[in-house]
Amino acid sequence: MSFSRVDPIHLAVREGLLKDADLARAREVQQRQGGASLARICVDMGFLDDAVFANALARSLNLPRSDLRQIVIAPEAFGRVPRSVLEAVAAVPFQLRQDGKVLLVAMADPQDERALLRLREVSGLQLKVTVASYREIEAILEERAAKEGPTDPELRAQSVREPTHPGEAIFDLAAIGREAAAMEAAQSPAAAPTTAAPAVLPMLPEPERLKALQKTVSQSSKALRAALDLCVEKGFLSLEDIATAMKRGDP
Repeated sequence: MSFSRVDPIHLAVREGLLKDADLARAREVQQRQGGASLARICVDMGFLDDAVFANALARSLNLPRSDLRQIVIAPEAFGRVPRSVLEAVAAVPFQLRQDGKVLLVAMADPQDERALLRLREVSGLQLKVTVASYREIEAILEERAAKEGPTDPELRAQSVREPTHPGEAIFDLAAIGREAAAMEAAQSPAAAPTTAAPAVLPMLPEPERLKALQKTVSQSSKALRAALDLCVEKGFLSLEDIATAMKRGDP
């Protein structure tokens, strides 16, 4: 797998997809986030049309453009890489070829060498890479997460794994569950110390508890994103304010 490297930001500016003023604002956010992908920041801040950018990147790299909304994803291909890894590197494996020796993978950033190495190591296969948009990849991963639940060993791990790239946010569902249980216990009346907490999740088997928790976390994340978008639209907050708060870890 070889192709001429392309600077995605220069490409976006050259194609008229990204304004200089927006790029300057995105660079400020990138500096505060410790080197996160500039293209991803531009997409998340609404400065760069995700699908149009993916089309341009595919053309420039001379790679196939995979519209994940139109592709049937083979379960045996998708299952070769843990979902937590796919979320970290923004990728979706969708087909096996050459008697299962080659894995077709759609990536938002096919030039990310660390991500490619990680995918090869985990799958144990040769890779054939195509280009997909960040939003398409996120939609597929969220859909699979809702259907399958927390089946990946990495999601069940008790410790937080090391981020694959700078600025990556890692969510440990087990830790979230423990923190939620601790908060609920702290808020319970002190008069009933020996009474079990009247929660539904602890009564379910462990996989079901984690699946329910993951669904709650996903719904809360979507609600928070919608609320933040509304605050930005109404002028109560700026994208820079939000990025700064996330960097500091403010609630």
